[in-house]
Amino acid sequence: ACLLLKARRPKHSSCLKLRGSGECEIPSMNVSVVRTAPTESSRQRDLISMARFWCCFVAAGFAAARIKEASYLMDELLKQMTLMALHAAKLSITLVNVFSQPLSPAAQKEGRSALAFRLSHLFGSRGAIGHEVKAALSPSGNEVEATQVPPQIDGKHSVHCLAEVIKGLLRNGQLHAGLHQILAMHAQDDPVRMPLLVLLLETACNADRAEEVVCETHSGGIAYLLPEAISLFLADCLHSGSVASASAIFHAARKSSLALLPSAYQALLKLYAADRDARASLLFADMQASDSCISETLCIALLSRCAQSNFALLAEDIAAYARANAMMTLSLYNGLMRVYANCSMYSEACDLYTEMRGRGMEPSEMMLGRLIRFSKECGRTELLTVLQEKASHKVQYYMPLIKKAASDHNVEAAMEVLQMIKSHGNQADIAAYNSVLDVCVRSRDMARAQKLFHDMRRTISVNVITYNTLLKGFCLNGNLKGAQQLFTEMRHAGIAPDDITYNCLIDVAGRSGNLKEAWAVIHEMERDGIPVNQYTIAIMLKWLRHSRREGDVRRALAFLDRSQANVCTDEVLLNTVLDICIRCRESTRLKRIITEMESPSAGKPSLNTYSCLIRACGAVRCHGSCWKFWDQMVLDRSMEPTDVLLGCMLDALVSCDQVGEAVDLFNSWKGRIPANLVMYSTLIKGFMNSGEADRCMELWREMQAEGVKMNTVVYNSLINAQAHIGATSIMSQLVSEMESDGCLKDSITYSILIKGYCVAGDLDTALEFLCTSHTLPKMDISAFNFLLKKAFMYRRMELVDQIMSFMEKSSAVPNSFTLSIIIRISGECGYLDKALQALRLYGQRHHASPTSQVFSSLVAACRDGNDFRRVWTALLELCAKGMVPDSKVWGGLITGLVRSGDVKDAVGLVKEAYGLGGPRLLRPGDEIAPKVLQELFRHLRRHGQQHQETILLRQLGTAGISLGEISAALS
Repeated sequence: ACLLLKARRPKHSSCLKLRGSGECEIPSMNVSVVRTAPTESSRQRDLISMARFWCCFVAAGFAAARIKEASYLMDELLKQMTLMALHAAKLSITLVNVFSQPLSPAAQKEGRSALAFRLSHLFGSRGAIGHEVKAALSPSGNEVEATQVPPQIDGKHSVHCLAEVIKGLLRNGQLHAGLHQILAMHAQDDPVRMPLLVLLLETACNADRAEEVVCETHSGGIAYLLPEAISLFLADCLHSGSVASASAIFHAARKSSLALLPSAYQALLKLYAADRDARASLLFADMQASDSCISETLCIALLSRCAQSNFALLAEDIAAYARANAMMTLSLYNGLMRVYANCSMYSEACDLYTEMRGRGMEPSEMMLGRLIRFSKECGRTELLTVLQEKASHKVQYYMPLIKKAASDHNVEAAMEVLQMIKSHGNQADIAAYNSVLDVCVRSRDMARAQKLFHDMRRTISVNVITYNTLLKGFCLNGNLKGAQQLFTEMRHAGIAPDDITYNCLIDVAGRSGNLKEAWAVIHEMERDGIPVNQYTIAIMLKWLRHSRREGDVRRALAFLDRSQANVCTDEVLLNTVLDICIRCRESTRLKRIITEMESPSAGKPSLNTYSCLIRACGAVRCHGSCWKFWDQMVLDRSMEPTDVLLGCMLDALVSCDQVGEAVDLFNSWKGRIPANLVMYSTLIKGFMNSGEADRCMELWREMQAEGVKMNTVVYNSLINAQAHIGATSIMSQLVSEMESDGCLKDSITYSILIKGYCVAGDLDTALEFLCTSHTLPKMDISAFNFLLKKAFMYRRMELVDQIMSFMEKSSAVPNSFTLSIIIRISGECGYLDKALQALRLYGQRHHASPTSQVFSSLVAACRDGNDFRRVWTALLELCAKGMVPDSKVWGGLITGLVRSGDVKDAVGLVKEAYGLGGPRLLRPGDEIAPKVLQELFRHLRRHGQQHQETILLRQLGTAGISLGEISAALS
């Protein structure tokens, strides 16, 4: 807002407090509290300065479409100005500057209406300032109010105010009104500034009325200003690459018979050359006919653009003009040679050598190297021999040939160049050898690379670049053993490895899946005093991206924090870190990166980075940040999103529970980006999460109408949406459609169907689907769990054995939830032995500790069977095997023993848990709840066992157990 105002900030900074959320406290206009005994003039100055500063908040509110808040601030400003007797004309410049800026699309209609209403009250009908501001704020297309600005304006700032009004009109698309005011300014002998005319031309091009505006401006008496304005406008078009706008204005000027400046021709020619436009040759001919000066500098610049766009036709026209005017220099030949090379016109490029020699010129070293490559490409053997004789005394002439072989992955060509250097009696230097070695490595020809490496060691002194190049070859082939042997040889040769060496070793270790070796290399790297940089961390994170060992990921992120590398400056590292943090749910780090990337100094991300950032916003449910990155990409930078990026945006909105916005965005882009199954599946997931199963079916019908080819994943999502509400008839319909579309049912399909029929209470049909699914390679355990839970809920115990039988036949692996259900069912039926057997078998087969949920189910089963002692025995047996429950399980078992009258066993269990007389069985940091111990001590006291109570309290106190709360409750 301060930059927009361009006015001095008040001296008393305490009047403004900004908050991080974008809100602000309204500054007070009562400045007498900060300055003692002010004079009337100084008070007026401060009031005006404060009011101008306040205007910024109003303008910022309207620009951000926060109409309610901005209108309130505007009303408050009017009230304070009335109280302070501050005349509105004092703020005329500020108001016109601030409020003539274009508003956001959301605030275009409502914001301008609210502003115009309040400004009419501010100015009334006194003077022209009110008319100017109303004209600048008049809605797009309504030019009536704008043209009613009085022709004569009083005040020293009148010309500037009118210029700002015209800018506001043009920025808001009111072309006719803006042109009318410019002509009126000229008629009153007021100076028409050049930026106004440039903005007028830009608006005319956007409205496709360039010819009309140029004609009216030319006939309006300011034709003398148009050539310079057109030149400036074409220069802006050259900077932005707007060929269509530049061409429209240029041809409109030609139709009006305007004499254009040479700079206008030059700008348009450069645009045509870069765009490979066929009109460039005609324009170049017109420029020659107009007697415009065509300098050597312009020709070189045009040839450079022709080389970038492969525009040989215009390049030859420029060369013909230069030859006719004796302007051909070495620089022009070099530029023309680049054009021929990029167009693969190698024979024509070689002909330039003969022409240069005829003019008494000798090619530079760079040109000579290129000519050698060109003559070899087009088979000009005689010329090649001549050029090789000239280049025989210098190796660098052959480097372009080696680079060409590297780009073509042609090992044979690179080796021929190396032999060619040796055949002329030259000793190839280390740079040439390393370049040829790099060609071998890039081509994955490690046998030739190793042979060349051994030849190099015999003939010249190799350096660290040589070893790093060969290490890169082992890395590309995933040969960890070869890389380690080469590293050992490097140590023995006395060559100190650098960070690139270690990074290559880490990369090959990660590529081989040996993360332990990668960490060992990092430790050796630190031991050698080479700091871990962001490239090292990026390599480690790249191979940890799909690792399930979260400890390694945390370790790599700790290295990242220690290195103090700025993640936001390296897109590769940024995308890798975002991907890993999303997978590992590192919400704090993700929010910090999102905040940094939202700042104006964060740079300009690529489309791939935008997709990662939007995914991160969805992962941490930052709805506002999703739209910030999307608007920055689409509106501010005019980038075209890909189908992958649009899919990421839809998924992020769905994750933020904004499925309505996701559908609106999907429909708005469906005509420009083809909709795919991923997008539809994401929207179906959003409607499923919001409980709108009918909307899922609407999307499915839309996909059928548009002929979208379905797959099993999308059908599973549709069936899952109906399974959540138990709509079995629609589920059956979708299964039939799925089969008719040739989509096979997988284990996920059967799991969803089983859950759906369980939700509907039809356990028999669910069991039939379970019987049908036993042939599938891997059945989801959640389906068995859901069916077991519902069978227990509906007391269908006869189904439990059948479900367990199918579970044993299938490849589904039971988890702790399965075990807890089995234990509860066994306890309910009075089969405590079966529950204990299931608990032991689970620990033996899966080598996993049962969860607290399992132990809680076991305690509940003991309570049902009133047999806590057997559970205590089983519990001690599991503790001996390292499967220790938490304090809640111990507390539940102790309480059960107390209430069943087994107080002695309860006391013994407390001693076992706290290790009074043996090893402690409670987990470190765990304590039995005070309420459990209070109930035990009260029971002892109630039954006359105070002696036992005293002994236990003393033992617990000796063991360091805090008994303050227990003692206070007992007393």
